[in-house]
Amino acid sequence: MRPLFAALALSLLSTPAAAQQLVTRPPPTITVTDGGKPVKIELSRLEIEARIVGHLAETSMTMTFHNPTGRVLAGDLVFPLPAGSTVSGYALDVNGALVDGVVVDKQKARQVFEAEVRKGVDPGLVERVAGAAFRTRVFPLPARGDRTLRVSWVSELDIDEAGAQYHLPLGFTDPVDGRIRVDVVRATEAPRVQGQGLKGLDFGAWEDRWVAETELVGALLDHPLSIALPDLARRPVAVQRSADGYTYVAVHDRLQAPASAGRIQPRRIAILWDRSGSRAAADHEAELAVLADYAATLGRKTVVADVVTFANAASAPVSFDLPRDLDAMLEHLRSVDYDGGTSLAALAPLPKQPDLVLLFSDGISNFGRSEAGHLGAPIFAFNGAAIANHDALRALALGSGGAWVDLSRTDRAEAVDAIGRAPFGFRGAAVVRGAMGEAYPRIAEPVNGSFSWVGRFDGGGATVALAFGGGGAKDATRTFDVDGSMATDGELLRRFWAQKKVADLAVGGKRNEAAMAAVGKRHGVVTPGTSLLVLERLDQYIEHEVRPPTSLPSFVTQYDAEMTRRAQTKEVEQQGKLEAILALWTDRVAWWEREFVLEARKDTEHKIGRSGSRQEAEPTEAVMSAPMADSAMAEESDDEFGGAMDRERSAPGAPSPAKKSKAKGGGGDEGPPPPSISLRAWDPDTPYLSALKTAKADDRQRVYMAQRAEWGAAPAFFLDCADFFFRSGDGDVALRVLSNIAELELEDSALLRILAHRLLQLEEFELSIIAFERVLELRDDEPQSHRDLALALARRADSVATDPNRRADALTDYQRALDGLAKVVMERWDRFAEIELIALVELNNILSKGAAVGDLRVPVDPRLVRNLDMDVRIVMTWDADMTDMDLHVEEPSGEEANYSHNRTSIGGRVSRDFTQGYGPEEYSIRKAMKGNYRVKTKFFGSSAATLQGAVTLQVDVYTDYGRPTEARQSMTLRLTENKE
Repeated sequence: MRPLFAALALSLLSTPAAAQQLVTRPPPTITVTDGGKPVKIELSRLEIEARIVGHLAETSMTMTFHNPTGRVLAGDLVFPLPAGSTVSGYALDVNGALVDGVVVDKQKARQVFEAEVRKGVDPGLVERVAGAAFRTRVFPLPARGDRTLRVSWVSELDIDEAGAQYHLPLGFTDPVDGRIRVDVVRATEAPRVQGQGLKGLDFGAWEDRWVAETELVGALLDHPLSIALPDLARRPVAVQRSADGYTYVAVHDRLQAPASAGRIQPRRIAILWDRSGSRAAADHEAELAVLADYAATLGRKTVVADVVTFANAASAPVSFDLPRDLDAMLEHLRSVDYDGGTSLAALAPLPKQPDLVLLFSDGISNFGRSEAGHLGAPIFAFNGAAIANHDALRALALGSGGAWVDLSRTDRAEAVDAIGRAPFGFRGAAVVRGAMGEAYPRIAEPVNGSFSWVGRFDGGGATVALAFGGGGAKDATRTFDVDGSMATDGELLRRFWAQKKVADLAVGGKRNEAAMAAVGKRHGVVTPGTSLLVLERLDQYIEHEVRPPTSLPSFVTQYDAEMTRRAQTKEVEQQGKLEAILALWTDRVAWWEREFVLEARKDTEHKIGRSGSRQEAEPTEAVMSAPMADSAMAEESDDEFGGAMDRERSAPGAPSPAKKSKAKGGGGDEGPPPPSISLRAWDPDTPYLSALKTAKADDRQRVYMAQRAEWGAAPAFFLDCADFFFRSGDGDVALRVLSNIAELELEDSALLRILAHRLLQLEEFELSIIAFERVLELRDDEPQSHRDLALALARRADSVATDPNRRADALTDYQRALDGLAKVVMERWDRFAEIELIALVELNNILSKGAAVGDLRVPVDPRLVRNLDMDVRIVMTWDADMTDMDLHVEEPSGEEANYSHNRTSIGGRVSRDFTQGYGPEEYSIRKAMKGNYRVKTKFFGSSAATLQGAVTLQVDVYTDYGRPTEARQSMTLRLTENKE
């Protein structure tokens, strides 16, 4: 039985000290539904260790999960962290011992993980997903067995006027065994366990620290743990020696923005309100309270507030006079429907320039371009969600001269007071005595409360002066002495230093991604571009070219030797690859040149089923047919987008098919009628579509939102509803509904592929290409990612190739498309052998089109260049990994072409069968026999480790492929069960 997939959610979000009561978070659990019955994966043991150095804490949580079922399962932990925290360690049990993870580029780590899972082995992975959320993948959870993993993270303590506190959120509903230990280094006064605490967890002095430790036996950890550090204000400097040879110093200070700091007195403000689907569960009342309190500060002065709501697109501004229209404005915002993906690029300058901008958003831009336009005013960004893109909000606010307010860590009065203030903050550091190396932050940073600075030096003494000012307030300088002799050994401060460096780099956005990844790999912290990966054997590290951890020195030595040998043989392997492709291409050209007899079979229909263990029933007929020459011209097809699907000529300036004068090889003076493609609309029978169909036009939005509340967790709901609104002529609503696909799961390449293909069908080229580019970032180890993007770029180039003003743009896209397909041709793809042939056919077609526009660089061997045009070409792809879909084509001769009968007597050819996911599978025929060609597909089965929902199928049908008269139609449908 194939493994099942489950998700477990572990919340590790700290709670602000200002809160009156700590929030209890749900415990880590896995629930799998089996025949409608939930199966609970037990947390059988929990060990927690925390080390507190100065104002920083590193917490490690070691969890052992027990699978009580007789089946192998897989699980995910997804846990949000507050701003300023990051994962600093991950380990997974291998042969009874915990093995530390290696920091690897994020996409490479994911590729390695999935490659090993496909083999049925057990790597581990921690990766950062969009927002400040981290995901831990574990496979397998053995049948009636245990798996143990450890996750560590670095965070700052919660500090306010009342003092400093370390918070550990606990919320376990079932008793658990284990251990808890907390070390507080260099404290001069005993820490205190607050609240209900834990039995036996009392602090005692030991060496240079205070230690509290207790064993857990059937303990019910249903309340958060809070520890007060009463002396922290008296010891703002912490020093640690690291194994990298440096000594690190961290300084914590508290400064309130002076009341005299200048404040913008606006006449007009803009309120930008994120109404995307991901914001539906946000605490909107807390945000509205901030607006209401700010309006109260305006007194009798009238301020115009232009309210813009946005998701994938922005609404027109709605203006209110504050404070008079406050209630009307709040009611307007309360009535917002939360739906659609998020595009910060939708934010553009308003018709009337505001004096300041209030932005309420989680900052997660997942649809279209992610960068907001220049708004021409200081932006004050607010967010209280656990999962958010803190870096994006911080960069957007600081870059405009405004401020970012984390509502989960800032009380309302402070949040309101921040609005309109030219931020008072950190202005720089100077070394008064001694020498100090690289230190962070380096950029100006608003300060109104806690502030942290960290640097590294050679271990001697130093004096550091931190300068603060701005906002019209008097400049202030705070001086701190650093004593290297007080250093303890450890890596906590080094990791915090790396976090602060990454935070500085993050303000630069994508241009600093490589630098951030380099910091993460060097210092062992998870950044937006890195992950932590655990492998079991030396051969795994060698196969995937991942250097083992230094804790395995024998592995490191053998790995380095093998990498040296590989570098010497790489050129020979590349030449071998070219020779192999030349052999396949020669065979393909020979098929294309061969003359076939175009007549019906006289003996029997050739319908081949699966052989051996794969013998199955006949495939279910799909919803398309391709009438060829001698058939009556099909009526305008009622396709799934109501005629909006692309059926245009692909090549610029192509003549109408009705004006063709010669057959392409079938003879005849007049030539046959042009071929046509008829796609029958796929209209699933679902309750939500039934409700929409019976609703009046002006009531459809309300009905859709009501159905979303019940069905909105499924991609199929948004796909079907988007189709409905397109057919109904409401393209803007349809696009918004479709954009929800980007919000369903953070960084899910399968969903993004579906979204990108749908956008391409709608000729939303820009949005489609952005989505395919994101898929490529996530899955550059899969040839389909390169191919999909290349074909989308070529489509965009086709659309502008005849415009003299867009000629350069077309050539750029054509060249990118050629380079992408050339990579598919020349790289090694173990799971997708012979995909190179499909890519070569497409590369030559694009090269032919592009050459008609201008000069292009040919990125493959000249022996691989030849345009293989054909009467009919059908290409099928799908979204599910480790899933087998089969393409079948019934020819007019009576033969059925499929994976096991891939060459037909009239010249039909089916490409190699892909049984492990995605496709493409291709049917092609150069000179087509007259008659109907019926396309069928079958969902043969899946061996994926995740529970599959519906498999989304993409089919492109071409006639006159590779010729000026090329025509195409595309459609998408879903199959939900094996054998369907």
